[in-house]
Amino acid sequence: MIYYLLFIPYFLASILSIDIFFRRALRPVAFISIFIMVFFAGTQYGIGDYYNYLSIYKGYSFSDFAVPFFTSYEHGGTGHEFIFSSLAVALQSLGFPYGVFFILLSVVTVGGKLLFLYKFSPYFFISLVVYLAFIYLKDMTQLRGAMASSIIIWSTIFIVRNKPFYFILSIFFASGFHVFSIVALPLYWICISRFSSSVVVLGLIVSYFLSFHSSFVQFFLNYADNDTLGYIYRKVEGYYHGDRQAEVNPFGSGSFFYVFVILFCIYRKEKIFSYSPLSWYAFIYFAYGFILYILFFDLSIIAYRSLEVFSHLALAFILAVLVKVETKFMRLFWWSLSVIYASFFAYVKINDVAPYRSVLFSSY
Repeated sequence: MIYYLLFIPYFLASILSIDIFFRRALRPVAFISIFIMVFFAGTQYGIGDYYNYLSIYKGYSFSDFAVPFFTSYEHGGTGHEFIFSSLAVALQSLGFPYGVFFILLSVVTVGGKLLFLYKFSPYFFISLVVYLAFIYLKDMTQLRGAMASSIIIWSTIFIVRNKPFYFILSIFFASGFHVFSIVALPLYWICISRFSSSVVVLGLIVSYFLSFHSSFVQFFLNYADNDTLGYIYRKVEGYYHGDRQAEVNPFGSGSFFYVFVILFCIYRKEKIFSYSPLSWYAFIYFAYGFILYILFFDLSIIAYRSLEVFSHLALAFILAVLVKVETKFMRLFWWSLSVIYASFFAYVKINDVAPYRSVLFSSY
C-alpha cells in the first residue's frame, strides 16, 4: 500500500506538470518529493540485500582491506568491493549503528539520482514516475548497484565538459561500490564520436545476432583466463551454472519498447542534441545498457543489472526530453507512452515486491 501512496500523487503531478503554470507551482513539491523518497528508502529494513550488508558491516575490519575486493568472503556473497566495504568498516569503527550506514547510502543514491533529474529533466514529474516504476524499488534493496548507477549518470557531466580523466576516475570510483561499473569505461569515447548513432545501431545488430546464434557468456567462460580474472571469473561461472533467476526475453514487449525508443532517438538525434548534449549522452548510456542486456541474455543477473546501472535512470530523463522537444501530437504521444507504460510497469512491480517495513514502525 505504501508504494501506491507514493506513486499515485506523482502520477497526478506528471499530468499537471505538462502545463507551464502547474510546472512552476510544483517546483517546491518536486524538492520535497526528493526528501520523502530518500526518507522511505533510508528507513526501510529487511528487504533485498539488507541482511547481507549487515553481515559485512558487523564482520569486516581493515585487516581484510584489498583492492579491488576485501580479502574475506565469509560475510555474505556480495558487497566485497573496497570502497563500499571500507565505508562500512569506517562507520562501524566510529561506533555508528548499522542504520546510519544504510541511511547514508540511501541519501547519496536515491538523493543523487533525483537531484540529477531535478536539475536536468525538463519535466521532473514525468521522469519521477518513470524512476518510481523502473528503479526506485530496486534502489531500496540493492544499494551497491544503486550507488554505482548514481555515480555513473553524473559522469555524463565530465563528457559534456570534455574531461576524460575525471570521467575515468568517476567510473573507477563507482566500481568501488559495484565492480560491474567498470564496463562503463568505453562510454566516454562512444559519446564523443561523431559515429555514435552508428555504434548504437551496430551494437543492436551484433547483440541480437549473437542472441540467435551463440552465447557471449559461454565464449567468455571458454576463453577467459581464470587465473587472471579470478573473482570475476568465478562469479560469472557461478551465476551461469547456478540459478539463472528471471528469464530474459530479447523479443518481448519490454525489449520492443526499448528498441523503439532507441530508433526514434537516433531519428531525432539533432533535436535531442540541440536541446542539450547531456541528453544525447544520456541516450547513449540508455542504449549501451540495453545492448548489454541483449548480449547477456543467457545470464539474467548481468542482463538486468545492465538495465539497472545504465539504462533505467537515463530512460527517465530521455522520455521527458522527448516530450519537451516534440510538438503537438508527438508530444502527447510521448507523454502518454511514458506515463502509461510506467504505470503498468509499476503495477506489476508493486504487486511482486515484498511489503514495506520501516524501522520507525516495526520491531526488528
